[in-house]
Amino acid sequence: MNRVLVIGISGATNGGKTKLTKLLQKAMPWAKALHQDDYFFPENSTEHRWLLKPRHVNWEIISALDMKSMWRDANKAIEEISSVEAKAKSNGEKISDCSVDEFGSSIESVQAIRNLWDTPVLLLDGFTLFAHRDIAELCHLKYFYTLDKEECKRRRNIRTYVPADPPGYFDACIWPEHVRYKAYVEQNVTGVTFLDGTPPLQESLKKVLPDILNALLLLRHRDEGGKLRKRE
Repeated sequence: MNRVLVIGISGATNGGKTKLTKLLQKAMPWAKALHQDDYFFPENSTEHRWLLKPRHVNWEIISALDMKSMWRDANKAIEEISSVEAKAKSNGEKISDCSVDEFGSSIESVQAIRNLWDTPVLLLDGFTLFAHRDIAELCHLKYFYTLDKEECKRRRNIRTYVPADPPGYFDACIWPEHVRYKAYVEQNVTGVTFLDGTPPLQESLKKVLPDILNALLLLRHRDEGGKLRKRE
């Protein structure tokens, strides 16, 4: 287990991945986050695969993303997240500030996690994150948001994308690719916790925050054990 706790969040489009990542950053202001959506190849890239109908780039597959760069950046982040004390000082009041409204009944878990601020955390999120085998193996905790087709489509339709989704793109591409990806994760990626993206985000926190607390405690225990062995 790395000294840095790595948490991966994946799943359906508009399922809650980015919202959960941002809320976890509020719970752990010292955590660093990388978002898979920041690694799309430009629209004119030769890496893209095109759909025949509608005539549109298939943005829903891992080849549409520069995953070599994301993998490189993830490893670089793990190397750089070392001066936690300095990060804590730079965060100042943010570390002591905690909103009950945002975390609800999970507020006690947040407060317990903040007592372990000296353990670095890396958050990774993305709709095909676990299709990259090395990144999947890098994550100590893995979460996958699910949605039914109609709710997923409803949420997708009320958001604006650049480039915009052409008519028929959801049914022809987004949903079928998601179904394939979910099946791949179920069959090939171990240790994934599936979360229902329909209820309010606070429901996810009831599961995720205790997991994070336990993982941080395990990392601290192993780190302290290593220090004791070195002294001996």
